Amino acid sequence: MARGTLQCLVMAELSLDDLAMFVRVLERGGFSSAARSLGVPTSNVSRAVARLESQSGVQLLHRTTRTVKATSEGRELLANVAPAMTTLRGAVRTIEPAARKPKGRLRVTAPRRACSSPASLAASSSVMTTCWPRT
Repeated sequence: MARGTLQCLVMAELSLDDLAMFVRVLERGGFSSAARSLGVPTSNVSRAVARLESQSGVQLLHRTTRTVKATSEGRELLANVAPAMTTLRGAVRTIEPAARKPKGRLRVTAPRRACSSPASLAASSSVMTTCWPRT
């Protein structure tokens, strides 16, 4: 089996989570910043990048105590993966608002005198449609 074919098989099995963390490290300029933005421990991000390097067989990042820079292979991977990650993040954002909208019937229990005048009903209806307009 040719080296290129073997590398394609290995690359096909890389974790999307690990790739997302790799991209975030380079976007944020470091492991700590990437971890904070993802809400995970720094060690998780470090292990994800180490897994990518191990599975791909190439070093993706040059690490020092103060900086993290992509190797030529890391820059190539970033150029290929970052646009896809941006697309995936955008797709997730499009469904988030729908998940946050209140759904279903709202039942309100109130004293009879609260609903005694049409004005009080109109005021409460106005508040509800301002907070949750139908779109």
